[in-house]
Amino acid sequence: MTFPRTTLLELDERIAEKLISQGAQVVFPVLHGPPGEDGTFQKLLEPLRLPYVGSGVQASANACDKVVAKKLFRKVGLQVADDLIVKNPSDIQNAARKIV
Repeated sequence: MTFPRTTLLELDERIAEKLISQGAQVVFPVLHGPPGEDGTFQKLLEPLRLPYVGSGVQASANACDKVVAKKLFRKVGLQVADDLIVKNPSDIQNAARKIV
């Protein structure tokens, strides 16, 4: 049995070009945070018609946005911890008092 070749590529502004020139058949994105977990990289791969491992664009974007993710979890009946969204970083002291 012959296995396909595996190639490690670093993410940079030429990644699409590299994937095409390497003849990629499937992409296993191992990226932390944006652009790897928020759907950005997956959104690049889809027009290239390159299959990839992991969640799609929308699922990745939803999961990366904790406020959206928790809303979706609650909507389907999952229990999630209470949260407090701090919109203004200068109000962090007031937010900390509310949490306590």
